[in-house]
Amino acid sequence: MISSINGLYNILNSSSFYLLSFLAIMSVIVFVHEYGHYIVAKLCSVKIEVFSIGFGPELFGINDKSGTRWKFSLIPLGGYVKMLGDDDPSSTTGNSSSLSEDKKQYAFCEKSLLQKSLIAFAGPFANIIFSLVLLTVLFNVQGVLRHNATIGDVIENSAAARAGLVTGDIILEINNHEIKWFEQIKEYIEKYAKDNQELTIKYSHNGSIHVVKVRPTLRETEGNAGKIKAKPFLGVVMSNLPSNYKLQKLALGKSFVQSINYTYLLSKSIFQVLGQILTGKRSLTELGGPIRIAQYSGESVKQNQVLLCMAMISINLGIMNLLPIPMLDGGHIFQYLIQAILRRKEVNPKYQRYAATIGLMLLLSLMIFVTFNDVRNIFK
Repeated sequence: MISSINGLYNILNSSSFYLLSFLAIMSVIVFVHEYGHYIVAKLCSVKIEVFSIGFGPELFGINDKSGTRWKFSLIPLGGYVKMLGDDDPSSTTGNSSSLSEDKKQYAFCEKSLLQKSLIAFAGPFANIIFSLVLLTVLFNVQGVLRHNATIGDVIENSAAARAGLVTGDIILEINNHEIKWFEQIKEYIEKYAKDNQELTIKYSHNGSIHVVKVRPTLRETEGNAGKIKAKPFLGVVMSNLPSNYKLQKLALGKSFVQSINYTYLLSKSIFQVLGQILTGKRSLTELGGPIRIAQYSGESVKQNQVLLCMAMISINLGIMNLLPIPMLDGGHIFQYLIQAILRRKEVNPKYQRYAATIGLMLLLSLMIFVTFNDVRNIFK
């Protein structure tokens, strides 16, 4: 009985930790997103009535000198900026007919389509910039996790196997170029063996130095736009032993470049996964929801990886918000683009309500589905 009570207490204690970690991390990311909208709206001379972290009834808040209500609301899954002349927090175009002439100049609905688009885009853009800053600091202060050039496995019948390379060997040089990290192996192989040229590889085997001639095989891979390309392939796999990992601190400039590269690769992978799901190549069950994000947030706090966690979630939030779905920033930008093409400043409110309802139903359905996925994975 006592052990059961202790087990229940541990589960509740762990759940509380994950929940608090999730709320803290998401509150910061949502604040950054909404602050992006806020800043650009202010630059466009739009009056901000409410800046809320969360939805629903207000928990607490304060008013600033410009009359903006800054508040925390009951449901902490998101946030919004309420602008003058903006009928609801989802940023559907409002109506200025009830506004005085003095107030119209500060109303969102009176702004140009370009200004509205910039305000909508500013939230996701702020998330991307925030991620770049976090990753730059992370790579500069903590470092980038690198794998040394130790071979973890050799693929059977590959060029490496024919040359006598085995698990545990450490590649030191390729064509007289020093190799410190495993990713350099692929880089130099593709650079020097693209015309089926023979390479000179220096490596360490049980502490003794050896030199071997290797001619990598050509292997077809799918490149950009689905084009098939033949690339040289050595046939070695990196070692996953913890002793072969090392954190390498980068200079500030290199950290920034690395953060751009990381953000680009993650953004690209998000679009690839979405495309694969839409085309049926991947299952919807792979999508994670708030419970999985909470678990990831809690683990990141335990492992001192909060900056990386925040950066990854922020990138995901920014990219997902750019999807052309009504109620999302991308949906608003898409609407303004259509209006610009049709040269119409306003859209029939009836059609806006239809679009908002469809978007809301899609988002709620997706939220319910991914939450169900999370619960099912817990009890697997």
